Amino acid sequence: MTTGHPRYRCTLLVALTILFSVSVVPLHAQSCFGGDGPVTLWLPWQPSEVDILLGVLAPVAEGCAEVVTFDPGNYGTQLQTAVAAGTPPDIALLQDTTLLGNLVFSGALMPLGELGLNPDNYFSNNYLGGWSFDPESDSYALGVGITPVSSVVWYSPQQFEAWGIPVPTSYGEFLELLDNLPSERRPLSFSENGWSGFNLVQDLLTANAGLGYVYDILGRPEEIDSNPLTDAFNQFSNLYAEYSYIGADFSDAILAPFGSAPQAWMTISGGFAADIIQGNYPEYRYGRDYAAFPLYVPLQSMGQFVVAFDGRPGVQVILNYLSSDEGGAAWTDSGLGLSAVIPQSPWSYSNFSQADLGRYLQDLGLAYSLQGLINPEMSSMMQQMTMSVASGGATGEEASGQVVSGVAVGSCPGYWVCVSYSYYGCTRWVWKTRC
Repeated sequence: MTTGHPRYRCTLLVALTILFSVSVVPLHAQSCFGGDGPVTLWLPWQPSEVDILLGVLAPVAEGCAEVVTFDPGNYGTQLQTAVAAGTPPDIALLQDTTLLGNLVFSGALMPLGELGLNPDNYFSNNYLGGWSFDPESDSYALGVGITPVSSVVWYSPQQFEAWGIPVPTSYGEFLELLDNLPSERRPLSFSENGWSGFNLVQDLLTANAGLGYVYDILGRPEEIDSNPLTDAFNQFSNLYAEYSYIGADFSDAILAPFGSAPQAWMTISGGFAADIIQGNYPEYRYGRDYAAFPLYVPLQSMGQFVVAFDGRPGVQVILNYLSSDEGGAAWTDSGLGLSAVIPQSPWSYSNFSQADLGRYLQDLGLAYSLQGLINPEMSSMMQQMTMSVASGGATGEEASGQVVSGVAVGSCPGYWVCVSYSYYGCTRWVWKTRC
């Protein structure tokens, strides 16, 4: 197996994301990739989405992909164990940037340049700018970046039109709208979920203090003024307590603005909300019964990556396809509502919600969730403090102090820090260690 470059660094390249799972055994392994045999893919997702992944790969890998799924909670450990034993899969989806950092410096990942991929495809043509693992050479990128968009506002255009409610065109207008909506239902719906809660805290912080401040929480926590983070926690607490319908679960919160007896006017969720809404209301049409608008800050996302551990012909075929115009379009149009792919045109999507997400990403750029740029223990602490603020168990000042001090001493083995920005967001990430 060819090992990676010793100086890998990361910047994101973004594109559409996907959920997948389960094991699929090829029917005619001897005919796969010129006799090279099937390719193994490891994924930390649910089995029900495997068919979507296989549909995306069908033009180049039909019957030739052995997909193995794992529980997300222990996936990283199992993958690193396999790498250490010299038995990694051919291709894997990495679910967080900490795992990516560990593998980058283990030298286990194949540089995309050694797989014959065109760097223009995954750096600019089809993916939003981002992860470049060596600042001096595009050849040393290590993964086709896929990532779920997690911060758009879902609403009913029919309901807004019927009540004469304007769709916000700026962050300020969104805040004004919260105070001026009819009182028949709550302005927003939330679930009791620390992951989505801290994502909103970060969106509020980005709008008020800028994306540079957000990344400085990781890069120089000992030096920053924590007041903007305190204000963001307090603002979230107010939205949660004063403005919101609290859903019984994640799906209930997403569905609250819809149906015959809506409980809220809007909900803030990821692009995958389109599938949940459409699945519960098959008669709904995007743009008429449900639609999304952004918070008018860079769209936030968790970092996820498709990476290779060897350079077999089948691996080259699959990753070349995914980074091509055709593969990018297939990922974009897979129907999961998780696109970060640059669309060739608004008409390149059969799924109109995907087209809107792609347009918002082009207009606003991308921001990475702090939860995805640090180790799982610190991410869990951020989520716990968010929900403690929401329930009144902690003040915004206490929460911000805990996050900043915790990051300063607890971000082991390391974290990603942005060292260069572009119009679309961070263009170069560097893995740093504190331990």
